[in-house]
Amino acid sequence: MTSLAEATQRLTACFFRSIRHSGGYHPEEADPQLNDASRDVIQAMAAEHDGECWLGRVNLHRGLSEDDDDQHEPFHADVPLWQWSGKTVYNFGASFILPRHDAELERLIRDRDAAEYTTADADYERVSAIHERVVELGGVLLHWS
Repeated sequence: MTSLAEATQRLTACFFRSIRHSGGYHPEEADPQLNDASRDVIQAMAAEHDGECWLGRVNLHRGLSEDDDDQHEPFHADVPLWQWSGKTVYNFGASFILPRHDAELERLIRDRDAAEYTTADADYERVSAIHERVVELGGVLLHWS
């Protein structure tokens, strides 16, 4: 099993490789190496924390279906943090992975979701605070294509 540090390093390398291959602006569309590297980070996080880790999303999506095919991680449209079930995560199924639940991070995400959009700068500050909290907790931002 790959360590979390190795999996995170591979994810970063895949992310930059994918950007280079797409012309330098964004990851290639449907890049299986990048998507698998994010899944490897999830597996490694769980392995380093006795099978427990928490997935999360920065952008909540009200009104979307939460269909569960029983094969993949269920889509949690309006839940900021949830404990990983051990199932494969769909592409874009989570924004980040954490070793444990964090009420402060959940509050930051819900506050951003509830805030009236005023400017990109104000939203950027909220998203940056969320990302900083993820890193502070030992979490990893995931990348998908």
